[in-house]
Amino acid sequence: MLKGTLPSSLQNCSMLQILDMTKNLFFETIPHWFGQFPKLRILVLKSNKFQGRIPHQLSNLSSLHVLDISDNNLIGGIPLQLATLTALKDPQVTSSKASGDTFYYREEVQVTIKEMELVYHRSILLLITCIDLSSNQLSGDIPSEFGNLKGLRTLNLSRNSLTGRIPVSFGMLEQLESLDLSNNKLNGRIPNEMLQATSLSFFIVSNNTFCGRIPVGRQFSTFKPTFFSGNPSLCGFPLDNISCGCEQKLSPPMLPISPSRDEEKEEEIKMPWYWYVSWMASYALGFWGVFVILFMKKRLRGKYIEVMDGIVIRLAEIFPGRN
Repeated sequence: MLKGTLPSSLQNCSMLQILDMTKNLFFETIPHWFGQFPKLRILVLKSNKFQGRIPHQLSNLSSLHVLDISDNNLIGGIPLQLATLTALKDPQVTSSKASGDTFYYREEVQVTIKEMELVYHRSILLLITCIDLSSNQLSGDIPSEFGNLKGLRTLNLSRNSLTGRIPVSFGMLEQLESLDLSNNKLNGRIPNEMLQATSLSFFIVSNNTFCGRIPVGRQFSTFKPTFFSGNPSLCGFPLDNISCGCEQKLSPPMLPISPSRDEEKEEEIKMPWYWYVSWMASYALGFWGVFVILFMKKRLRGKYIEVMDGIVIRLAEIFPGRN
């Protein structure tokens, strides 16, 4: 039941390896100086009243492999910098550290993995790699850069207000065992690239607005229907929906039609408006000028008629038998 703000003197604990403040009443923003602990491996702040944004300075925790700040009042987007957490980028980092430690934390830490509250203790904690940002008020897209966290085994982003689509890069997380994206505002298709995440045993995307056909084969053939419930436009195994509602919603946008070569030529020779005005004026002056002259001059009118008759006779000789 601790409450208030965190003491700044905590910054002096330079050798801190585990910080667990679960189920208290701290209400300030998460201090940016949390990024100053070079040996911090476990940071659990869940079930408090922390507010504000997730500080990007947490990405400086080069040894961190469990980050649990779930069930708070955090807002804003997920910092891109979290995708640079060193201990989560290399699949071999945590296992090598576990084998080298002779003494470690003697108590226990509770972590939510695969829809279960699991308790880990002693050196086994070093084998867990987890990011849990669930039950907050986070918004925006999921950073595609999270696909770089090759050592990540559990990612829980459920119960937020995240939008956009599942990053295709998540298919690169070959060690990922549990991915919970439920109860958000995510949309689009479930990418087929997720079939490449062969270690995935829990893939929970319920209560979003996903659509289209669920990927077929591999680990997807073992998933429960409840993992996909609450998405009326999803179809395919293990759901009973026959038709998908994605085709019309996600039809490719109409692209502008490129003009044909003839149209391009026509566009190239298109004259400005004043050319047409000049042409019409010249035609009118020429026609009415000739007409007035023929009307006023009887001798010229007779000559004009004689010339026109000659033209008609000549054409009759060239095209005989034609009217």
